[in-house]
Amino acid sequence: MKIYNTKNVSEYDVIVLGGGASGLFLGASLNLNGKAGLIIEASPILGKKILASGGGRCNFTHAGSIKDFIHCYHSLSSKAESFVRSPLYKFNNLKTRNFFESIGVLSYSQDDGRIFPSSNKSISVRNALIKKCELNSWTFSLNTRIVKIENNKNNNYSWLLKSDDGGYFATKNLVISAGSPAWKYDDYSNQIFDDLKNLGVKIVNPLPALTPINIKSFNLKSLSGISFENASLSLINSDTKKSIYKNSGDILITETGFSGPLALNSSWFINKLKSEYFLKQECKDFELIIELTEDSFLHEFDFHGVNLSLSNAIKFYSSLPERYIRFICGDFSDQKASSVPLKKIHTIINNMYKASYSSSLINNSSFENAMSALGGVSLEEINNKTFQCKSLKGLYVIGEALDISGDSGGYNFQFMWSSAMSASLCLAQDFARILIRD
Repeated sequence: MKIYNTKNVSEYDVIVLGGGASGLFLGASLNLNGKAGLIIEASPILGKKILASGGGRCNFTHAGSIKDFIHCYHSLSSKAESFVRSPLYKFNNLKTRNFFESIGVLSYSQDDGRIFPSSNKSISVRNALIKKCELNSWTFSLNTRIVKIENNKNNNYSWLLKSDDGGYFATKNLVISAGSPAWKYDDYSNQIFDDLKNLGVKIVNPLPALTPINIKSFNLKSLSGISFENASLSLINSDTKKSIYKNSGDILITETGFSGPLALNSSWFINKLKSEYFLKQECKDFELIIELTEDSFLHEFDFHGVNLSLSNAIKFYSSLPERYIRFICGDFSDQKASSVPLKKIHTIINNMYKASYSSSLINNSSFENAMSALGGVSLEEINNKTFQCKSLKGLYVIGEALDISGDSGGYNFQFMWSSAMSASLCLAQDFARILIRD
């Protein structure tokens, strides 16, 4: 890998600020063809999030129709669905798999639709992208933190970047792919957002997304590790009693609350509700309701004459885990079912399939345990066909630096690839026009 050492002012046709997933993908998809390009990464390692994702396996997209992807994205600044449609359709999940195959990364789809490299190793995805960047003539500057971004409007190199070692980079085109504050929180992306804000770019204050739902004094902590399929999660306005959110999916009980796809994919809305951003607009208090797929015949079953303990009787007629049943039955677990009042049995059964928590019991989430973030550069600032800033020519913003968060399962990565490809195609067209003009 060719590493550029910052000493003096260095001039480039294009600089990518951030060597994560979207930054590397832009470099891998854009052959410089004689132009000078640099990818600047603040850490000593490229693609850190790629390496950590999917438990070290990198779930880099999802299977199925791209039409089903559209509703899996969320935003604070604009309607996410209308923004993501164009880039996702232009470079969809099938094209993503073909692209990775073309650079040596074969893949397979799990039953749940998540797509992984055949190697089951994230490093194979990361290394393939780096290798392709090198083949496309990109250079890298690692351990380089940019401390100031300036727009030199009257200069041929319209963007000037100052690094923490006192060096300067000048470029005609600047691509912001510095990510978000999520995942092992680092304030670097917020610093980049502040610089962009000073340039007049609208920034939406980031909120954590794809986080577990942690409950104060969690009553089910001893059931940690138990999971349920096809559960539903609802949020009810405490004042109006109206539903304000509903989702379904698999959920996992942890020592501190709930995780799994359903909890993670609903956390963006919960975190939004609990933030000042939303409190001023909607409701202050809400109720979180978790409901399991119900074995409805249990409500109609007559436990009179059943010569089994209550927990064994319920276990015989339901699909719930035994440890969970015994916990909810509590002191009645080992009593004969026929000796427990039917009213009490029905209360126990109701508690098995439904749990509720007031918003005051839900802990505020932090970026330290967030896999993604809402907020960042407002979608209103960006052309969703080119990912160029509408008000600042030559400034592009891609991936997680934008106010977009996708559901778990490969959707965030797919948006990174799609947004990077859109910007790459725009830059390639600009380079071609310059070449023809020259």
